[in-house]
Amino acid sequence: MLGYRNASFILVERGSLAKAETTDLGMNWLVQQFVEHTAVGLSKDNFHIVTAILAAGQGNFDGLRRLSRKSTDSGVAADLKLFQQVLPSVREGYCRALVRWIKKVAILDEILICGGTAEFVRTELTEHFQNEGIPIVWNGDVQLPKQLDTQGLGNRVADVWTSYITYILMLDKNFGYERKQNLVPDYR
Repeated sequence: MLGYRNASFILVERGSLAKAETTDLGMNWLVQQFVEHTAVGLSKDNFHIVTAILAAGQGNFDGLRRLSRKSTDSGVAADLKLFQQVLPSVREGYCRALVRWIKKVAILDEILICGGTAEFVRTELTEHFQNEGIPIVWNGDVQLPKQLDTQGLGNRVADVWTSYITYILMLDKNFGYERKQNLVPDYR
């Protein structure tokens, strides 16, 4: 699970929890690295940075341009150039740190990755695990029903939604409750 504040790892062996660990390798780690490597007076607490980084990851650099604190066009252009140079190396460093942490925790034969931050580095992580011959599943192949996604969060809340459904099913089983209708309505 790769979120904003941290990354969490749960190892399951033969259907049972074998190990769990959390680290500070969330999106905030990447933001901190970006701020440190640009050294132009940005604050890691500026929520516009995350939005700008995510947009830049999709080729839209307007958000990065707006991060500049310079007052001249040439100053803004210089900052934008710096941001565009720094972001790929910070992103690469983030992926290396994640992979190093995951490899330290366990030897894997399959991996399930979810969370909003995971989407930002999806290409890099997919490529890495495919090269290692480790099957990768994104968000448990869960599609959040559109009617539940009222804020457009998509995969960023798939883990929460599936945890909720799993919890309800566990309660049903433990209390011997048999549902008369499907727990997850067909919203199509």
